[in-house]
Amino acid sequence: GGIAGAFNNGSTKTAALAYNGGPFNVAGYLNSATVTNLKHDSYSVGGNYSVGIFRVNAGWFHYTAEQGALNVAGKRKDNAYTLSATIAPMEKIDFQFGYQIMDAKNAGTTGAGVTANTLAAFADTSAITATTVASGKRKTVYGSIFYHFDRQTEVYLAADKLSMTGGYRQKSTFGALDQTELGVGLRLRF
Repeated sequence: GGIAGAFNNGSTKTAALAYNGGPFNVAGYLNSATVTNLKHDSYSVGGNYSVGIFRVNAGWFHYTAEQGALNVAGKRKDNAYTLSATIAPMEKIDFQFGYQIMDAKNAGTTGAGVTANTLAAFADTSAITATTVASGKRKTVYGSIFYHFDRQTEVYLAADKLSMTGGYRQKSTFGALDQTELGVGLRLRF
């Protein structure tokens, strides 16, 4: 835990920079945090380019974290990559699709079997031991179709396919290494 106003523990420091150039936009950030006396750092860069009815988005995220009391479990090193696109051939309809890879090396995990879970970035890693770390990848391919009634109301159909390799685990899959989801919805913006 941290003490309010203490910059050496339980704190986060962030810097970000962005450029909005019309059809081309890019942004990045640096983030450093101390969580239960262990150092967590990340940085990322991403952007998009639009031309006509197409927009392409891409990004990269890097994360490192100390783990276990006195960092006995070693440093976690993650890289995540994403590439996606939007096609809007008509004013009221657009299509999105994309691919994401999360590559975790020496990542702390909790639970076992169907409750196994790879810790999220910036989670408390103080209880991690050398026997509760794993490396692996989480890959997701996804797509959606949106119909916009107006600027505030839309309906959508979305689907994704998640697969995990190596020791990467997500407890929402109940022990399975693959998961397919399909959803429909109505979204209201205020």
